[in-house]
Amino acid sequence: MPSGRTHRRIAWSILVAAGVAYVFLRSRLNEFVSGDAPFELAVLVALGFVGGTVLLPPDLDLRRNDALRNWGLLGILWRPYAAVFRHRGLSHIPIIGTATRAAYLALVAVALAALARPVLDVVIDPSSVGWMTRHPLALLVGWVAADWVHIRTDSAFGS
Repeated sequence: MPSGRTHRRIAWSILVAAGVAYVFLRSRLNEFVSGDAPFELAVLVALGFVGGTVLLPPDLDLRRNDALRNWGLLGILWRPYAAVFRHRGLSHIPIIGTATRAAYLALVAVALAALARPVLDVVIDPSSVGWMTRHPLALLVGWVAADWVHIRTDSAFGS
């Protein structure tokens, strides 16, 4: 099984290559989409890819991994996920694995918000993140791409 370092090196290489490709293809993209949308979409896909590589990879089904360390103390929130999902099971199926982590993350976020609201009296306004809310699918595309790279890396360098 490839190490977290191997996964990250491959993912960062692909991200850099995609960035270079974007720079060269930017004018062609503007023919299809006007304004700042191509740049916004590229940034959101890149953010989804980075988030999927650093914080939300398929290996969250392991009790110990680099992503859990990146979560810091909040990594404990992923223990139930690791207990439910067998390593390289559903979490390592493209799109389905992403969906399991997205659903789990949403469930945890709702639970934490419900617990915090009476104490903090805070309501989160989705518009507070501005342009990120206009193209949420771009974040998801980046996350799915990161999962696909992770899974392909496991296949190429796997045990």
